[in-house]
Amino acid sequence: MKKKNISILGITFIKISDGDFYHAELGIGSGRAFRLSASNVTSENKWIFFIGKMRFKILPPTLRDIRYNVRQFFKKLSPMPVYYHYTSRDCDEFEVNDVMKFKNYRAYLAHREEEYQWLEGPIYYSPCSKEEYESYERNTRDHRAEYYNY
Repeated sequence: MKKKNISILGITFIKISDGDFYHAELGIGSGRAFRLSASNVTSENKWIFFIGKMRFKILPPTLRDIRYNVRQFFKKLSPMPVYYHYTSRDCDEFEVNDVMKFKNYRAYLAHREEEYQWLEGPIYYSPCSKEEYESYERNTRDHRAEYYNY
């Protein structure tokens, strides 16, 4: 069994390993007011946070979670344009189906955030290709006007 204690600027890192098993601990502050433990020594693979005397257990991120977060990170950095199809309906039952082009993924997220502040009904976004964007024809439908035969 190997044990390592490393202390830097009031942060203590303890790592104990024995073959395939490990126990790591990170403590911050005097009396280790904040502590993080990660362990696979027991049959449970979990992370435990201690803040003072309170204890919080969480499962470590899965490979699927990590892949998703990495993809989202690189999508936000991409300078390439993105194309989205959207369907929107307001409180008067007026429906719009259209496509939009954004200069990059960050611009799409900013547009979506602003759009959500002024919504009067549901809206759905889904990615589409450049070819779909170029060939799509916008269509609208006023369900309320149809109902009253306007």
